[in-house]
Amino acid sequence: MLTELFDQDRRLRIEYKKLINSNYFNIELLEKIDNYFNDFIDYNNIPFNDIIKRYNNFLIRYSSDIENFLSSGKYPYLLDKNKSVQRIDYHISLILSTVLTIPRHRIINNLYNYCKNIKGNILIIGLGSGLELEILNSLSSYKRIDAYDISISNFVKDRFKNKSNIVESEFNGNEEFYDFIIAIELLEHLSNPYQFLSMCYQSLKKEGIILTTTAMDIPQFDHLYNFDNENYFEKKIKNIGLSISYSEEIKHQLLKKNFHPKNTWYILNKL
Repeated sequence: MLTELFDQDRRLRIEYKKLINSNYFNIELLEKIDNYFNDFIDYNNIPFNDIIKRYNNFLIRYSSDIENFLSSGKYPYLLDKNKSVQRIDYHISLILSTVLTIPRHRIINNLYNYCKNIKGNILIIGLGSGLELEILNSLSSYKRIDAYDISISNFVKDRFKNKSNIVESEFNGNEEFYDFIIAIELLEHLSNPYQFLSMCYQSLKKEGIILTTTAMDIPQFDHLYNFDNENYFEKKIKNIGLSISYSEEIKHQLLKKNFHPKNTWYILNKL
């Protein structure tokens, strides 16, 4: 479906080719995303011609948020400009961005590559479109998966109801129960991410691992925290009782003067 879709829009086709020609492109991951997206569109009965329109509208909104951030230094929620986006449109954008933007493809590819090491009791917090859960279920073995989000689509509920324990609620901790906790592209959505990470620490078994990311200067409508000080982050992590065994800086290539957004991928170990 993806190649047919991008044939309809020159700009998206160019972005897709940039990814294919990059050093981070994973053809196996692309095939999984393509199949998942096709099932997502079919389940939700979304007209083919409507997909690009929804994605482009999301990009227009994000571009406006960037301009406001550059002029004010504030995220949308501080400017009272964080009007919600329809959840299905958000999920379309989340999935498509993994094959149209190099940074998101890198994040999902890191998870894809690491999943083969994951086993035991696993917790995913922040299901979003469900793509991360799809990857984990397809690659990891010898596992029990609990998956939490405050709002879960019917597509995700139906697709994974016999494979994972899906919980439509906040996660409030589970003392020393999990071997792995996955919280990808979640921390920036929280007003107090360190309180959350402390709860995750308490929920990990000894020598348990957290896979997570941070976001700096990414003024998306639902982002509440800006990780603009890495030293502060590392100090807080250490105080919680976590060590950084691996980190990877993932820069966004946006042609804006004095604007350098990025994600950082982290593997955190419980000390």
